[in-house]
Amino acid sequence: MNKIFTEDLSKTFITDGIKNSVLRDINFSISQGETCSIIGASGCGKSTFLHLLAKLDDYSSGRIFFNEINYSDLNSDSSASLRLDNFGFVYQFHHLLEDFNAFDNCKIVQDLNNNKNNPNIDELLISVGLKDKFKSYPYQLSGGEKQRLAIARALSNNPNFLIMDEPTGNLDNKTSQLIQDLILNISRNNEIGIILATHDLNFANMMDTVYEIYDGGLRKVNE
Repeated sequence: MNKIFTEDLSKTFITDGIKNSVLRDINFSISQGETCSIIGASGCGKSTFLHLLAKLDDYSSGRIFFNEINYSDLNSDSSASLRLDNFGFVYQFHHLLEDFNAFDNCKIVQDLNNNKNNPNIDELLISVGLKDKFKSYPYQLSGGEKQRLAIARALSNNPNFLIMDEPTGNLDNKTSQLIQDLILNISRNNEIGIILATHDLNFANMMDTVYEIYDGGLRKVNE
C-alpha cells in the first residue's frame, strides 16, 4: 500500500530579509485509501503543506517520503514523474483548459503520463455525472459541472492520492454537498487517498482524520 509521510518537516519563507516560519517540525503520514482533512485559519499554511506533499515546492528542513522515495533525491524530471504517476489535483478554481472539451481536458492528462492503467475517459465522465457532456466546453458547463470535470481530470491518470485545495469553496451549498458525496464515493470505490484542505468543517469531518495547522504546527483534531 502506497504511503506518504513526513519527518520534522519545516517551511520558511524569507521576505525582505525577514524569516517567516509557516510550518515547523511536522510529522504526518497517510496511506492509500485513507482520507484526511487539513483545517486552519487563512494563511496558516494549508496550501503550502499540500504543495510540499506533492513536490510542487521545496521544503526548508526535515524529510518527505513517498514509500521509500526521499523527495530530496528527486530532480525536476523525477518529481514530475512522481506527480503524474501518483497524484491528482483539484482546486477551488477548476483551471480547466477553455479551448478543450470535457473529453479532451481528461485526455491531455493521459497523453502526458502514458500509463497503461489509465481509466476509460467515457466511463470516467459518466461516473462523475457528465454522461451527456463529453463534447461540452468549460464555458458551456455550470459551476458544479466544471468541478465534476476537474475531478474527472484529476482521476484521468489513475492516481493513488487526490490532493484537494478547497474543492467546494466556490460552490453553493447544494452543489457543494453533491461534490462532497462524489469525492467520498470515489475514494471508497477506488482505494484513493484524499488529502483535503478546507474551511468547511462539515466537509472536513467527513474524512477519516482531521488535522489543524496552528502556529506552524500540525495537530490531530479527531480520528
